Amino acid sequence: MRNKIFLFIVTMLYIAGAKVYAHDIQVVNDDGVTIYYVWSNNGNELAVSHKGTLLSTEILYNFYSGNVAIPTSVTYNGKTYNVTSIRSCAFMNCSSLTSVTIPNSVTSIGNGAFSGCSGLTSITIPNSVTSIDPNAFEGCSSLTSITIPPGIKIIDFNTFKGCSSLVSFNIPDNVTKIEGFAFEGCSSLTAISIPNSVTTLGPKAFEDCI
Repeated sequence: MRNKIFLFIVTMLYIAGAKVYAHDIQVVNDDGVTIYYVWSNNGNELAVSHKGTLLSTEILYNFYSGNVAIPTSVTYNGKTYNVTSIRSCAFMNCSSLTSVTIPNSVTSIGNGAFSGCSGLTSITIPNSVTSIDPNAFEGCSSLTSITIPPGIKIIDFNTFKGCSSLVSFNIPDNVTKIEGFAFEGCSSLTAISIPNSVTTLGPKAFEDCI
């Protein structure tokens, strides 16, 4: 049943126009971790991706596990490319993933990028990130805390839905809108502080929280 749900999510993302690619290249970090990438910005930059092909089971079993440190840049065939984004579904359903470090070169996190990463306990999101798409951390049930970068203006639909171990988070003053279901099911929250900058609060944004 869980696999069918995730397959449905991927299908909906594709129908909605999300670019759910397989990888173009794979590069092994100095620590021995293999990361998959697709070309972006006309082949001048790289985006972290997944191993599988569109709608294949390899998307659902991504092979990322343990601690993953995304590099700032990657050298491939003698040329160095900056890593500037994390694509849709890149780490989706990687239940054995425990922590991720995102470098300052990354500016965006795509649809469902970490959705279903139930073992993820720690993630560092740098201030360079200015865009986090819907469902990005949905179902990260072991994530206990997260700091939202100051460049984020909208906390999108379902972004942290089902993060049932989340006990604290910081919403920066630049946020103007919290979309529907953004924090639904974050049942471990002990307090919620919403800055005055927020002018729009979507339906059930904090449903089943404190």
